[in-house]
Amino acid sequence: MAVLPVDVDLALGDDQGVDLALIQWHTPVPDPTAQDLAIAAYIAKGKEGILSELIAWLGDDPRRCKTYRPLFVVAPELSLPYSLDNKLMELASSVERPVVIIAGFEYLAWEDYQAAVRRSKNPGSERDWLNNPDARPYVNAARILIRDSSGTISQFVQPKQYPADPEAHLLPKGLPAILFRSQAAPGQRINFAARVCSDLSHPDKARQFRRDCALAAPASPLDITFVLQCNEDQAATQFLQSIQAYFEPPVAMTETDVGCLVFVNNVGSEWGSLEQFGYSQALRHLSVIDERTFSDRA
Repeated sequence: MAVLPVDVDLALGDDQGVDLALIQWHTPVPDPTAQDLAIAAYIAKGKEGILSELIAWLGDDPRRCKTYRPLFVVAPELSLPYSLDNKLMELASSVERPVVIIAGFEYLAWEDYQAAVRRSKNPGSERDWLNNPDARPYVNAARILIRDSSGTISQFVQPKQYPADPEAHLLPKGLPAILFRSQAAPGQRINFAARVCSDLSHPDKARQFRRDCALAAPASPLDITFVLQCNEDQAATQFLQSIQAYFEPPVAMTETDVGCLVFVNNVGSEWGSLEQFGYSQALRHLSVIDERTFSDRA
């Protein structure tokens, strides 16, 4: 499946680090057989409040809102109401620093997905992103906003490439992926991509993605891949095998060994509950990275 590169003006901070904020909010799991797949209005209102709190928290301290260190803000799969798309733009505009926001939209009706693509700067042609020969009614996609080092804000949409079995009748498959390629000098580079849950649910998919990245951008190692999830079983064998495949030696595949893999999952419905969902984590090859999360209680 096609990977299309986008060049971005984004670099690591002087300490060669980034800040990572995971929005750990609960979203009821949608039933793919239901008539209405939108997030309920009262839940959307609560999420708007959480985003407002995050904007206020970032603005409270110059060390958070005025720095050259990039900030990545990431929310899980199927967790962002389409009505809050503009709230992400408000977040990106509220700070004076490089920011990347990656958030999994609720199931988008095909018409809303078309509108989101047309507001975006996705690479390639519009036809690449609107290829839906079977007229599937929905798209499972992530909104990606980048405020680059110059302060310019650009929007992108990353659809899921490999729908999971329960949603396969709803979603088109085989849409492209985006590889964001930093134009920074060696040592300051930060290349990244976003995958949506079942896009990394089998080792063959992880290998194919790395092969496609190598073809699209041969000299561009992958530093961070964000995997947005709504997944009840993080310990499933296929996910563990996919992680192993992601970090395999780069034989005809893009290099990942010095990068990391960040899983951002839906959380349980009760505070502190990890019986279902949860376990968001950042992984480097053979290690786990410490991170702090911005959480709600529902």
